[in-house]
Amino acid sequence: MATNMNITLADIQQNTTPEKDYNFVDEVITHAPLLNYFDHEVSASTTFQGFRRKGIPHIGPAPVGYGAKNMKSFYETFVAQLFHFDGKIEIQQSLLDVEASNGIPAGKVWERTKRDAGEGSMEYLNRCLYYGNKLGKGIFPGIHQLIGPYMTESVDPSYQNFTPAQHSQQAYKNAVKDNTGTSIYFVCKGNKNAVVKWGLNKGIHTSPIIKMDVPAETINGEDGSLEAQVQHMKCWMALYERNAFTFGRLKNIKSSSTISDKVIRQKMHGIFDLLGMKVTAMFMHPMVVSMLQDSRAAAMVYPSGSMAQQGTDSKRPTEVDGVPIIEDDTILLDETDAAIAAQGKEDIIKANPTASLEY
Repeated sequence: MATNMNITLADIQQNTTPEKDYNFVDEVITHAPLLNYFDHEVSASTTFQGFRRKGIPHIGPAPVGYGAKNMKSFYETFVAQLFHFDGKIEIQQSLLDVEASNGIPAGKVWERTKRDAGEGSMEYLNRCLYYGNKLGKGIFPGIHQLIGPYMTESVDPSYQNFTPAQHSQQAYKNAVKDNTGTSIYFVCKGNKNAVVKWGLNKGIHTSPIIKMDVPAETINGEDGSLEAQVQHMKCWMALYERNAFTFGRLKNIKSSSTISDKVIRQKMHGIFDLLGMKVTAMFMHPMVVSMLQDSRAAAMVYPSGSMAQQGTDSKRPTEVDGVPIIEDDTILLDETDAAIAAQGKEDIIKANPTASLEY
């Protein structure tokens, strides 16, 4: 529930949707770690005027007899829109009849089906928060579009230590464009620097269930139809960034990369320290967490001063330099534009094809 007056998606669901809708969202919210982490707001409209901070004002010396310094706002205004997401859930009537014969009422079948659709939808919306319209048309800008200039670093040694005078050179341009590998995302949540906005004063909601004939191919490949019960699951939403320094990114992480507490700490502080921003969490794929775990195991030292034996494991990392680690497997391992677009075309959430050997 909400703390310090910050509204969560669970609060919005409970206050704006029927019990059947907020219950299923509460069950599947863990599939969306970033979505669940942000603060949330509702809007009656699907458009709004926003304000984004571009600089940090400060006071100045004012001895007696001198005036106060004019503190510039350093804000920019913009008009933003919420984007519509919709999906139709169909349950074949014959399946409902079979389940009913086994003593399972239609309501229970719908609960299970909505939970499945909710899990996939949560994962998809969570991925949209990272990649935005790189996933496809009709999606709001995500972190990749909102991240401020010079808020990105790379673990590739050849992409580091560029000077401003080198920014016009091709090597720097290549470094900016290279999105191979995966990333660690740093988030400064404080002061509602970024919020997820929901339109029409609703969170994720469902339409009434109706019975209808839906098109379906016959076993002979001819046109046909089947009797089904149908319901829509939908929402209006967008990511609203109030501060241009909310997000940071450490990119180009691959199996061959060197990831350690030192690397992450140096890059995080290199991005944020001069901005006066406090990183409140870092999001990374479980594979990156495992790489960090391996680096800690290699560096383990016994009280006697001897190094750990080969094969010794360390505990699963939960923080770096006091900043919590949140594992999120919706972060892609290949963040090139082509790979992101390909994921956006997938109709279902699939397993990583490299995880097993097919027979």
